Amino acid sequence: MLLESVYIIRDGNIGAGPFANSFLIKIILIIVTLIIVFYDWHKKERLDYFWVFLIGSLFWMGVEAYLQLLGAREYRANYLFGFGLPLYLSIPIQGMAECGSIIIISLFFADRMLEEETKKYAVIGYSALMALLFISSFIEGIQTPNYGGDVLSRREMFKIDDIIFLSIFTLITLTFLLVKPIPEQRMRGLYMLILMIIFGAIWNFGEFLAGTRWIEVGTEGNTRHAHPLIEFGAFAFDSVVEIAVIYVIFLAIPVWLKLIKSE
Repeated sequence: MLLESVYIIRDGNIGAGPFANSFLIKIILIIVTLIIVFYDWHKKERLDYFWVFLIGSLFWMGVEAYLQLLGAREYRANYLFGFGLPLYLSIPIQGMAECGSIIIISLFFADRMLEEETKKYAVIGYSALMALLFISSFIEGIQTPNYGGDVLSRREMFKIDDIIFLSIFTLITLTFLLVKPIPEQRMRGLYMLILMIIFGAIWNFGEFLAGTRWIEVGTEGNTRHAHPLIEFGAFAFDSVVEIAVIYVIFLAIPVWLKLIKSE
């Protein structure tokens, strides 16, 4: 057991969330995000969202390129309107949708929760969005998980190089939030962190119930469904560390580069 690896699985037609297999959903999400970026630019006369979206998207494109080109994650072909997408198109779309868009949506609601006059509406809006995210997991019904079989994506979670990478990024996030923080930006970061943990937890839970996301243990080519405690811990790690903690750095970097100015 101690020598076995832990894998996080994505399979089936997994609803309308940002990590769905549908690239049409991803493109729609990117368009909505760009509207938010330009709205905030016009409303607040700042480029905060542009820099966060750009840096987060570019970084995640690199992550996707690493995972797919080096075979660190098993992936089937990606399609849009029935046409296969080459990696030079699918990787940028995934980078923008799966990272840049999530960050901007979280930052948008976080900023408005920090303002007294818009706090109530932001809470209601984000709650409605999370309810929609949860419901979207069941658009294609509930499937029977194909434990150990051929799936859309199987990624080993705790490889040594990944743990080193996650540890460095966690340290960066903690530095931004706790070590000589800029008060205004720290609050934005904390609210972002909380909202993204909520997002990750609801998304994971919805997909788990829909039978499209689960945890396996074993060795490459010989895996099985994980014990419930291992599964819960792996999902919690994914929601808190791999999504929320890591994504906060994409606010920290433009702040430190003085691309985002505090009031």
